[in-house]
Amino acid sequence: MTSNAFLKLAAEGDLAITDAQVHVWERVAIPGREHRTPPLTAHELLLEMARAGVRRAILIPPSWSGDGNQLVVRAAEQQPESFGVIGRLAFEDPAFRTTLEQWSRQNGMLGFRLLFNTPELVETLRGGTMDWVWPVAEKNQIPLMVLAHGSNDVLMRIAARHPRLRLVIDHLGMTRGVGGAEFKEGIERLLTLASAPNIAVKATALPLYSDGAYPHLDVLAQIRRVIDSFSPQRVFWGTDLTRLRCSYRQAVEMMSHLDWKDEREVELVMGNAVMSWLDWNV
Repeated sequence: MTSNAFLKLAAEGDLAITDAQVHVWERVAIPGREHRTPPLTAHELLLEMARAGVRRAILIPPSWSGDGNQLVVRAAEQQPESFGVIGRLAFEDPAFRTTLEQWSRQNGMLGFRLLFNTPELVETLRGGTMDWVWPVAEKNQIPLMVLAHGSNDVLMRIAARHPRLRLVIDHLGMTRGVGGAEFKEGIERLLTLASAPNIAVKATALPLYSDGAYPHLDVLAQIRRVIDSFSPQRVFWGTDLTRLRCSYRQAVEMMSHLDWKDEREVELVMGNAVMSWLDWNV
């Protein structure tokens, strides 16, 4: 089946889209970052979601925000039908371990995000310094979203040793500025993780990986491969909205051009799968 599955659900109002990653903040971003400089507040995001046809979003505090998880938790408390939270944990925080060990699902919190996106942090991951994290998260049933550059082999070992640990690979495992042949090579590396049933993937920021014009068919062809390899239950669409160079609506509508197999697949990738993975029941 072609994109008709997507268009049919959207036209009938039966497509409950969940965005797997959006940053909101109330301070100006650090100059030079690739995200937009004006803050995106939770209220503004709700308006953008309504225009784009997105029903729910998972809020993740950006690394440059100085208020930790307070802003996103407050947004989820005020709009529990619209927002869930993946909290950010800073390794240098003395309360890091205690936060994990005493974690409970409350205030819209669905799990945590861990960043290993610098050479120093990658070494922390590869060197075993963080090995205590995985059994704690597994025991407490804490889903983890992980941005770990060049460390698929480590993530595969972690997933094998902790089969009840739920790991989500951020941004298809891509680094910034990837496109064209480099993007395809990254997809090949990503697919080596597909055999681990406790690893899922966030298909986020898709327009940024394209070498072509909208609707970015080169990227969609690779996403088709990802869905086929991981299954639609383990692929989560999202935007990372403040990084895009297109409208929210365009980021949604480009997905109508993917070669969907059926309506159930559309429903899973565009929202139901991530909600199930994170046990987000609204």
